Amino acid sequence: NHCVLHRGAVEFIEELLAVSGEQTIGVVIPRRQLVDIVRSRLALGHGTVYQKNGKRRFRGEGWIYAPDNVDVDNKQTTQLDIVAGYVSAVEREIVRLKGAFEANERVIIFEVELVKLNCVEEVRGMLAVYGLRVEDGGLEEVVGRRVNKREEDKKKVADRVGDEVKLLVCDEEIKRALSCN
Repeated sequence: NHCVLHRGAVEFIEELLAVSGEQTIGVVIPRRQLVDIVRSRLALGHGTVYQKNGKRRFRGEGWIYAPDNVDVDNKQTTQLDIVAGYVSAVEREIVRLKGAFEANERVIIFEVELVKLNCVEEVRGMLAVYGLRVEDGGLEEVVGRRVNKREEDKKKVADRVGDEVKLLVCDEEIKRALSCN
């Protein structure tokens, strides 16, 4: 997501279309509840505010997109504001991407709930949309296996910040922050 935001998904796909001849371009948009994304990023310490050389900075600066509508230099801006701004910016980019290419037959956009990618049949269905298939047994080797283990990272963050951040941010607070962006 952050790579697409820095470059712009629409612009990136337009570049691909320009150099790919008549080939079709497939775009997979994995989906999760926005509140869950924010909560996970907070647990990983993304957007944690700190001082460096007298300047206010945030963890992830440079790879987490700092949206234009979140003023990271404002002392009132919180970690939640930064992370919710990032998640909201990703959502806006998805809407922009879908709007730009919904009528383009060379761009096939497939949205899927992330959890469904743990099911072999769901992955087969997604691949079929793009005219792809995997040899028998190939998907079973990888689908449903956890490859992105962040629990240890989340524990390190919790140990580093101690009781200061217990992530008791309620869903209503997250929804409010998302709606402000």
